Amino acid sequence: RRWVIPFKFLYDLYDWDHTLIQSLKKNRPEFILTVSHGRGCFKAASLAHKLKVPLVSIFHDFFPYSYIANPLFRKGWEYEVKRMYRQSRLAFVITESMQRKLGKHPNVHILPPIPSRLFSQKLPLNTHNGKLTFCYSGLCGGAYYTMLNDIINVLSEDNNYELHISGAESERFSYVADDNIIV
Repeated sequence: RRWVIPFKFLYDLYDWDHTLIQSLKKNRPEFILTVSHGRGCFKAASLAHKLKVPLVSIFHDFFPYSYIANPLFRKGWEYEVKRMYRQSRLAFVITESMQRKLGKHPNVHILPPIPSRLFSQKLPLNTHNGKLTFCYSGLCGGAYYTMLNDIINVLSEDNNYELHISGAESERFSYVADDNIIV
């Protein structure tokens, strides 16, 4: 039994809902966007390959599982992350050193720090019902729960903003849902 647990993540990499794949083959997306974090990014890369659509990846954290103690597993993880990087039609990284570590890529872009002088000019903002709308879609638990609570505390005080939250564990925010916070 103890030998099965370390290999579960390898099994999860290829665990797809075939109904979803068939549906997406009929309504093929233009591309698949993923963030290099956790096992889900490898599922996204696999899906892009199966659907024969471009993969767009964001590498904001070099190796989310770099804490893996076993050197063999760590090497395997690093290999998969770099393979996904090479497979991506378009790759975004957050630093030049990360780009060097991941290797050469024909279409890699380094994201500027936020805030950045690139964004110092005023841009026209799209609003919904007269409110500036922010959308968060992703994991709503763990450290993200605390950060989202901080955002909610700031935005809920001002009726000029609307925040939409969706993703895993988003139901944890149902207690604050109102006209400005949509879960």
